[in-house]
Amino acid sequence: MKFQGENLDWFWKSWYFDIGYPDLGIIMPDSKTIVVENIGRLPLPFVTIINYEDGTNNTMEYNMKIWKIRKPNWLFQSPPRRRSEI
Repeated sequence: MKFQGENLDWFWKSWYFDIGYPDLGIIMPDSKTIVVENIGRLPLPFVTIINYEDGTNNTMEYNMKIWKIRKPNWLFQSPPRRRSEI
């Protein structure tokens, strides 16, 4: 099925024909790396907000297309400032 010229079969297949559930996980292997893991295998949008000790933050929004290539997780590197909480 196409919407505005884009093939959305990857989306419909995941939500209606595959077995899955909406569940994302966050893994932090070190203080500068964030891994968002698609545990339930459904394409979901997500937002990351990193708050820094100096009072600034970094907000990033990701839409469902990030899961289009069926990669099970995404790795993000934090900018070189000290992170206080996520």
